[in-house]
Amino acid sequence: MGEEYFTPKLEGQEYDQYLVAFIDILGFRSIVEKSANNIEYFSKILHATQIIEHFVGYEKKKSEGRKVEVTQFSDSLVISRPFLEANDLWQIIMNLDLVQKTLASDVGIMIRGGLTAGKLYHKGSISFGPAFVDAYYLESKVAKNPRIIIDPKLLEPNGDYINDARLDMLKKSNLKEDVDGYYFINFLGGYFAEPVGPEAAKKLREYAVLELANIREVNDQTESIRKKMEWMLDYIKQCGY
Repeated sequence: MGEEYFTPKLEGQEYDQYLVAFIDILGFRSIVEKSANNIEYFSKILHATQIIEHFVGYEKKKSEGRKVEVTQFSDSLVISRPFLEANDLWQIIMNLDLVQKTLASDVGIMIRGGLTAGKLYHKGSISFGPAFVDAYYLESKVAKNPRIIIDPKLLEPNGDYINDARLDMLKKSNLKEDVDGYYFINFLGGYFAEPVGPEAAKKLREYAVLELANIREVNDQTESIRKKMEWMLDYIKQCGY
């Protein structure tokens, strides 16, 4: 039997304008290591992946015809949707708000991410393009703390991505400005924080306090953990919990 050769289908394939978020589950490696000998941590990972799986299935079913794509690999998640109108920006922010809030309230897991827009190819498990690189950069180099930050270009007054009326509403209902000038998704303090906001805050506070208590030495890694946990505790306090 002769060897079959794969012939890629390249005709008609090109970049499109997408909104894209790159999300990282913080502490995932540590949780996995602990899960080998602790059923509680195993259950935590399983629950978190089931939440993401449910979200992926729900979004793809709900957005049939809109090309919404969600890809999970290891501790990372890529969510994209075509940018066609201003409502698309609000919709993806609501999607991210839901993921962050549910992982926090159900499992007590923190995530970090960056949301931007630009040229992207995203179909199934394949995702690449300038917008992917920009979203990854925002998540890995700029966000630093357990927050999903928004690329400033998406929030420019009279910009290409949202009109001023919607921008004002978005900032009041879903976003919060941090001390570094970046806006992030206000999943604990926005208009849509209830009804799971209090439970999410409780679990995140418990996790942050435990992580701080477990710091036994001072090095670059523990200093990074300390800053993240202190940021979260301060954010929880700002939200009134």
